[in-house]
Amino acid sequence: MRHGRILSVAVMVASATTLEAASRSCDPADASVRAARAVATGIVAADNARDLERVLGFYADNAILMPPGEETVSGREAIRPRYVVMFSVFDPRIEARVDEACAEGGMAFVRGHNGGSLVPRAGGGTRALDDDWLMQLRRDADGTWRITHLMWHPAGAGDPKPGAARAEVEGALREYALLQKAADAVRLSAFYTQDGELIEPGMQPLTGPEAIRKFLESFGAVRIETSSMDPEATEVFGDQAFQWGVYAQRVALAGQPPAEYRGRFVAQWSRQATGQWLIRRLLTQPSPAP
Repeated sequence: MRHGRILSVAVMVASATTLEAASRSCDPADASVRAARAVATGIVAADNARDLERVLGFYADNAILMPPGEETVSGREAIRPRYVVMFSVFDPRIEARVDEACAEGGMAFVRGHNGGSLVPRAGGGTRALDDDWLMQLRRDADGTWRITHLMWHPAGAGDPKPGAARAEVEGALREYALLQKAADAVRLSAFYTQDGELIEPGMQPLTGPEAIRKFLESFGAVRIETSSMDPEATEVFGDQAFQWGVYAQRVALAGQPPAEYRGRFVAQWSRQATGQWLIRRLLTQPSPAP
């Protein structure tokens, strides 16, 4: 069966048939969870060995890096130069910690923390590491789990009183979900910063409100009966916030019965000078068909 891709206003979903969520597990004893965790620890071991090809082998061909304060890096070959430079300049001594890993069908998420240091090979001051990271993986046809998305941010920059800011970000997410149900492409696109990115599987990131608006409007008439985005965690770091969770929608396409669509999302928010929180990056991943 040929599967098309539609956008239920702001969340990419796959096919015009119902995608029922596969069984999700966060049990460390689960084989898929173990495999996902092994990728997270394995790539750090390869980093510490300065093994370029082994490191790159952990990434999918179309993998996306989302480094803090930098542009998105798309594709394994675009990622390669970052490691070439790092391995030529530093001896990595990274200490990785996996905090959580969950797998669902052919996709998985792993989050954790990197400590340790980068030691200059030519001498000089050691660069201490203190980063929280979130990794998305998929299981390829050969059964190998590979990284599709990797984002990180400094762990030491946390807001000492994050409660109010966290509530603001979660409120902004609820408003965004309501606009999805209203199919309001103009107001949805206004939720993004000028360099904001909508990142979907199988396509290049869309950058900026105008590009995102045109993309949303290109899908024509779609009736969204229900729409929700539920955060599992929201972390605030000064004027930046990181959020991940699950989404669910009930969508009716013209001439077809309503269908349920589910998946996971990761959002990076940026607080503007006005105090408003806008989306710097939004990554969504539909749940795979069972």
